[in-house]
Amino acid sequence: MALNGRGPRKHRNRSLASRWRFSCVACITLAMTSIACGSTGPARYVLATHDAKGAAYNAELSGVLRGVTNNDGTACVYAVSGDGTATMLDWPSGYEATDSPLKVVDASGRPVATIGDRVKLRGALRPDSPRLVGCPQSPRVWLVEGVNTTP
Repeated sequence: MALNGRGPRKHRNRSLASRWRFSCVACITLAMTSIACGSTGPARYVLATHDAKGAAYNAELSGVLRGVTNNDGTACVYAVSGDGTATMLDWPSGYEATDSPLKVVDASGRPVATIGDRVKLRGALRPDSPRLVGCPQSPRVWLVEGVNTTP
């Protein structure tokens, strides 16, 4: 049978069939592993933060919290005042953002404010305007020290 050309061809077909089955099993296993090992909670995003412990910031910024997540794992959360001015927010060290819905959480994971909340932010306007992680360049950057949400 090997001399008529059918032997090697059957062997080659069996080899292709075996490889195809192996590929299917591998894909199914990978998919099941991805589902089993996938995130069970909300996604976490890095926010711009500062370490200004002990600073006495007494100014207040009021507005509506807005934000956007980025593909690089960062988020930009900012406040928009009644006149439409956007101010980028530099959060206390340890703060981060989570999604579903997008919100800011403190270092212990407790929610502080959710996008769309009206907020009063205790802090101060930075004298410089650095580009914050996850945010576009802005002439207004606020050092957040405390957050109050208002109805």
